[in-house]
Amino acid sequence: MTDIRRQFSELSRNGKTAVLASATALLLAIGTTSWALVASDDDTVDAYLDRSGLGENRVVLRVGVFKDEPLLSWAAPDKRASTSIKDHVGFQIELIRELAHYLGFTDDQVHLIETQVQNRSVDLNNDTVDVVVATYSVTPQREEVVNFATPYLLSQPELLTRPGLFDADDSVSMRRIGDLGAKLCTVGSSTSEDALRGRGFNRFEGAATSEDCVDGVLAGRYDAFMLDEAVLAGYKERHGAKLDLVELVLDQTEEYGIAVANDDERLRVVIGNFLLDSYERGESGAWQKAWNRTLAKVLGDRRQPQPREYERLRDYRDRYRAAGVIGRAGQPGTASAPDQPVLPPGRGAATVATRPRRRTRR
Repeated sequence: MTDIRRQFSELSRNGKTAVLASATALLLAIGTTSWALVASDDDTVDAYLDRSGLGENRVVLRVGVFKDEPLLSWAAPDKRASTSIKDHVGFQIELIRELAHYLGFTDDQVHLIETQVQNRSVDLNNDTVDVVVATYSVTPQREEVVNFATPYLLSQPELLTRPGLFDADDSVSMRRIGDLGAKLCTVGSSTSEDALRGRGFNRFEGAATSEDCVDGVLAGRYDAFMLDEAVLAGYKERHGAKLDLVELVLDQTEEYGIAVANDDERLRVVIGNFLLDSYERGESGAWQKAWNRTLAKVLGDRRQPQPREYERLRDYRDRYRAAGVIGRAGQPGTASAPDQPVLPPGRGAATVATRPRRRTRR
């Protein structure tokens, strides 16, 4: 060490400068290499999208939706063949719009494809759609065939009835429904149908769509429509005094998930990061804005349920740009919709009183 110091002291000023510059460059190179090893691009949203098949080469996001659920996912009957997000309204539509922006798609690059309860997993796994956002309740059986990012909504089964059958301020048990000999309708292949069968209740029919059940209740073919309150709330808002929303005493909570194909774990993680980003932003998050513009009119003030914990991608909080959405393939972006209520076509201001929070179950 003494010899090295002596040799260094004998160098000219220029020589010393050259040695120090070389040493500094070497240290910077080592540091840069180490940082590159730690901060790999493999843990970014774009890297995960590339490996999921939704990278920059994809210019369309295909989303499976229902089109007959007011306040959730609605298109007017003459617009149901349309795939444009601009022809649809509701909580889930608003959430899809925000998710698409997060993934890098503009409104014009989102194609909404109608699905049915029994076809959701099939549409995902045969590559008809990339994502399903259609009141898809998470169950162990369903998790075997699709991948869920969850939850984006919690809901409980309730009843939609004609006025007079039950007191709208009361809670109704399955035993009371049976004692009255009431005939129910629910959607076939739904978790509500499973609940009825599991409790030995046989006086019901499984319809193809929610609209079939609502039409049947209004026409007197059924006494009540049983399904999740989030779905029924839209029909209550749409039909007003013609229908009552009645609390059902049933210890069952539905956890809705955004579904992707069973083998697409990376896309599930990206969507999970979208839900985490929304949750952490609170009032300014995608979920809260969507809720306030739609379901809040009937179900009142709610907060986004806490998502499951997902691997946090390095840039998951950096996906939104101040100037609006960055589109793909050079297409211009479309900024998020303003914070104002979203109603089905032809509807005016909401006339239904906000529903209080659900009472504690007895």
